Amino acid sequence: MPRTAYAETIVHWGHIDIRIQANKPALDHLETLRAQLEAERLGLVNATNRQSALKAETQNTSREIDEHLKIGLDLATRLRDAIRAHYGRTAENLTEFGMQPRRPRVPVKKRPTETTGPNPDQTAASETDGKTQEVNRS
Repeated sequence: MPRTAYAETIVHWGHIDIRIQANKPALDHLETLRAQLEAERLGLVNATNRQSALKAETQNTSREIDEHLKIGLDLATRLRDAIRAHYGRTAENLTEFGMQPRRPRVPVKKRPTETTGPNPDQTAASETDGKTQEVNRS
């Protein structure tokens, strides 16, 4: 239920309470129900107030978390930069701190080129040695 619905409900229940008290002699038999409604109304007011306070506290806590995160990220960056400056960019010690050292590129080994091309007429069948076989026609 939205907050405005709570406020409207609280006002409505208060209005019922006031009207029953104003007509006390005629509505005396409703006193126990009126008292219960008043207790629920006060409980609803306290709960919505507590909810608002907790929302405000949650927002403040979120701001505090964001501030700690911002400062911590800056400090971590400064420390990583200082560690790189101390050890150098290529030192394997950087892996201790979760950083990748700069390593020289390893040349890719070239595969030996095949003499046969993609033309299937030029490739040998798997059961032959690559030479054409003569067909015996009788």
